[in-house]
Amino acid sequence: MSTAAAKPATAAAPAASAAAAGGAKGGAPAKGAAPAAAAKPKKAGPGIVPPALANCPINLGRLRDANRDALAALLDVSKTPKTLVVDPKLTGPLSLTVDASFYQAHQVEKMIHFKPEMHFDTPTVIFLLRPKVFLTQQVVNSVTASLGGSISFIVCFVPRRTMFCEKILEEGNVYRRISIMELNLDIIPFDETILSFEFTDDHRERRIDGDLTTLFYVAGGIMKLQSMYGLIPNIMCLGPHARSVCEMILRMRKELPEDQSVAPEIDSIIILDRDIDMVTPMLTMLTYEGRIDEQFGIVNNSIELPYEVVVSSKEGQPEPPPNTKVRFQLNNNDRVFAEMRNMNFSAVGKALSKKAKDIDQFYKSRHDANTVCQIRDFMKKLGPTQAEHTALRVHAAVADMIGKEIKNPEHGEHLYTEQTLISGPEEEGWQDTLLEKYIATKEPLPKVLRLLILHSLTRGGFTQKELLSIKQEIVHAYGFGAMFTLDNLELLGLLRPQETKDNPFDILKKLLSLYSPNPNEETPEDITYIYSGYAPISARLVELVLTEGWASERMNAVMQIIPGEPHTITQELPRGTHYVPPTHSEAIDLGTGNPPRLAVILVVFLGGMTFGEHAALRFLSKKYHCEIIAVTTKLLTGTTLVESWMENLPVFTPSGVAQHE
Repeated sequence: MSTAAAKPATAAAPAASAAAAGGAKGGAPAKGAAPAAAAKPKKAGPGIVPPALANCPINLGRLRDANRDALAALLDVSKTPKTLVVDPKLTGPLSLTVDASFYQAHQVEKMIHFKPEMHFDTPTVIFLLRPKVFLTQQVVNSVTASLGGSISFIVCFVPRRTMFCEKILEEGNVYRRISIMELNLDIIPFDETILSFEFTDDHRERRIDGDLTTLFYVAGGIMKLQSMYGLIPNIMCLGPHARSVCEMILRMRKELPEDQSVAPEIDSIIILDRDIDMVTPMLTMLTYEGRIDEQFGIVNNSIELPYEVVVSSKEGQPEPPPNTKVRFQLNNNDRVFAEMRNMNFSAVGKALSKKAKDIDQFYKSRHDANTVCQIRDFMKKLGPTQAEHTALRVHAAVADMIGKEIKNPEHGEHLYTEQTLISGPEEEGWQDTLLEKYIATKEPLPKVLRLLILHSLTRGGFTQKELLSIKQEIVHAYGFGAMFTLDNLELLGLLRPQETKDNPFDILKKLLSLYSPNPNEETPEDITYIYSGYAPISARLVELVLTEGWASERMNAVMQIIPGEPHTITQELPRGTHYVPPTHSEAIDLGTGNPPRLAVILVVFLGGMTFGEHAALRFLSKKYHCEIIAVTTKLLTGTTLVESWMENLPVFTPSGVAQHE
């Protein structure tokens, strides 16, 4: 953690009574809105704990430990009781890094979110925030309101401070009253094969606002991985911003005093711009994890469910208030979820049934335990099996709720329309599609835009007459504010007029075999099972690199359609570095008796990744005998991505006027 302190604050006042630090949902207020109030007390139900990271291709626990150590160093700057004021959008990454006991061990008596008015009763107050103007201004207001007291203020920017934020502190006349620090909490292990920067609106900032700051942070995060896991020999990138990150990595490496001879544990890194594949996030995800994200919204590896679904009612236990929600964790700590997360939802029912029979069979096996050794073995497995039993009950309820949604005729019509756009021949008259119905019935604007973008990308755009008609209908239905959002979509090239008779998506579909009419969804043989016939473009490109490399004839043909040229770099390892190349077989090395060393590949998504794409990467890692770790700037759905492009203007919805990010 790099630190840069200003003049130290004055001595502290006596501490007030302690208050328990509470967790809160990792979401945050809409852009331009006031941040949430104090963090809510922890809700009843299972506790949210960081993922175990037990079966990672590389030891990601070291990365999490480094983040913990950096946070501990920040909190230990002051040895007095303290209040931690947290940017709401940092709550989630923090919950994936440390648990509640960590804060208690470092004398954090209160943990609250930013809000317009804050009052403090501890000797030390630490503000933990992203370098955002409205948050920095709230720091100024809070410190100014507390002048005359003896509270020590520490302002810590994550991952780095900016000159603009420092200027706000100076103009607010609080710069000399605070200590300024930085916390390099940039890249967070979400699960065994997922790392995320959790940037807010990363794609919008780069492509609409013209702010490329996140590219620097991504390059810094990759350098951090190289410092811990060794230099990555092969770097491949696709897309203009991907190439920019690659060039930043090379510059950062040159600025280091000398390379450390750390044996490389990562063999290759593939950096992809989100812009090379905008079709995939617009489609409804059909894996179990993807369906959960679409319907419930996965926030920092957890979802909100009704109390009665998660918590078993016990006799004499008081009933919670109506409509009480609790958070339920989703990661590989849950063995039931780990087995089903990447399945197509059509196969989940059988998987749940099989798991229930296996658990029942285990319970019955207690009657066969007659010896001390048998009883001991049974008891050793009892705890994990009971945990699976509890998880199975919750997942059965979740699957039932998803199943009801799928059986809804309107939802079925939506999925059929998506499949038709991906697979079917050109239909005459877009006005007769589901899109026109959505606009006429004033469905939520993100839902309309998601289907509109998919139609535009898969059909090669609209005629000028159709485009004008679409804009008029949307503005008429949702208000003039929607025009600014439509302008953004045109800027991104997602809403565009037809330029040629040849449909680029149809050409790409043939080159990459993006569609299969009858995929095997229960025992899949190809990644087309994930979207019931469609293979994500991003995953197909990774597969093409694994099988044919960047310089193949097919890749060259693909590059004529996809934006950006591929770029590859081979990094020369420092002298004395011991590097063992990966094997290309599952066979045991007969010379040493050791298992094979599979290639470890990082696939970096600039602009976000869906859980459907992650499922595709997991399938490819098994198919081609390698280990793929997904690194993303944000985990997203098509809806959250579309919402990030929308302007913060009043837009008509069926319930009235709403603010969209």
